[in-house]
Amino acid sequence: MSAERDHIALANVNHAALNHLLEDYARFPEWISTVAFYKAVQVVEAVFAASLGMHSNDHKGRRANLLVFIGFFVSANEGG
Repeated sequence: MSAERDHIALANVNHAALNHLLEDYARFPEWISTVAFYKAVQVVEAVFAASLGMHSNDHKGRRANLLVFIGFFVSANEGG
């Protein structure tokens, strides 16, 4: 799954799950944290796919892609 829209769709599913879990937040705090984290992962992967055509297979790969993206973002936003 590397397409931006696939990652956005999964982020939306995670968001819906979060809304459901938040109805009884005292009962599910660990799951709320976990689902929120993976929602963020999907958003990051969507940004990678949209801006660099990149995809991560694991957290180590995501870290490497994040470093590439930060370099891309900084160079794209340098004045001049």
